[in-house]
Amino acid sequence: MRFARSSTEGDRSPRGIAAALFALMVLLGSPSGGQTAITFGHLEDASVAPAGLLRLRVTGVWSRYDSRFTPSGVQPLGAAFTSPTLGPAQVPALAMTQSLISAASASPFALSLGQSRLGATGREEVIPIGFEYGLTSRVTIGVTVPIVRTRVATAFSLDSTGATVGPNLHRTSDAARQVNSATQSEFAAAALQLQTRLADCPTNPAGAGCTELVDRQLEAEELLASSQDFAATLDALYGSSASEGQPFVPRADGDAQAGVAFRVADFNSRYRDILASGSDLITTVPAGAGGPPGVSQFQDYLHAELGRDSLIGEERVGFGDIGLTVKALVIDRPTSAARRLGIQ
Repeated sequence: MRFARSSTEGDRSPRGIAAALFALMVLLGSPSGGQTAITFGHLEDASVAPAGLLRLRVTGVWSRYDSRFTPSGVQPLGAAFTSPTLGPAQVPALAMTQSLISAASASPFALSLGQSRLGATGREEVIPIGFEYGLTSRVTIGVTVPIVRTRVATAFSLDSTGATVGPNLHRTSDAARQVNSATQSEFAAAALQLQTRLADCPTNPAGAGCTELVDRQLEAEELLASSQDFAATLDALYGSSASEGQPFVPRADGDAQAGVAFRVADFNSRYRDILASGSDLITTVPAGAGGPPGVSQFQDYLHAELGRDSLIGEERVGFGDIGLTVKALVIDRPTSAARRLGIQ
């Protein structure tokens, strides 16, 4: 599309038109966040606009992709979240949860949210709008403003096969919060009772339980330290009245939860023995997950907990990198009867 300057517009100098084009580039602003540089060399030609002619050109470029290049070769776009055991290898933030579960159960633990698959396809549509103005018959300046629309279509699935953890009920259930708080209270009460006896026995050797405790002071101090560390681990993992715990915890029917229950019972037995107590002091086991996580729980974890983009498809529209061009016609030798080869 061409706009020619009429003879009545002689007051509009080439400098004024050039200044207007430059102002257009500035006013449109910087490229949208995350937009990479876009070049349109394959859309360019060598023609220059005649002097005083303003030329508008609109074109379109479409691209579609479902894979990307990596140092190890070509991979599907969804490879990062496709795994038979979705866990810390794909989401490094889950490594802390895995470490806490291993410490709480006193055994190696491999965290898995289940079998996952992410299918993703990206599409980019670019509409470069170009303005060119002929300063002279041989020099043309131009501004290219690309409008960019990017869209990612995704399909994420999460199979519970092999899942070793599930959503932490402490965050959604009052009953689970009460259970976890009770666990912390029982450990704190047992530790306080032992601390009190360790403090009183040196000044009152004839006190209740002091005769046996004198010869087992090192054992008592070790029990106190290890039980407090264990309770702190349970607090960080399952939560308490003062913390929310991790988003995922061992499944109630899994080996890790059984290991935690065994350690709770063991600490209870040791406290009963060293305090010569006739009743149990620690009986409450933290609440395990009722089942494996689903797609919605994992989506919420990524978005709300980690502040990442959702795995749901997204679409964005914005400006790409704005380009300023200058063309200079150096040689213009069209074909003729005497010259079969033309050069421009």
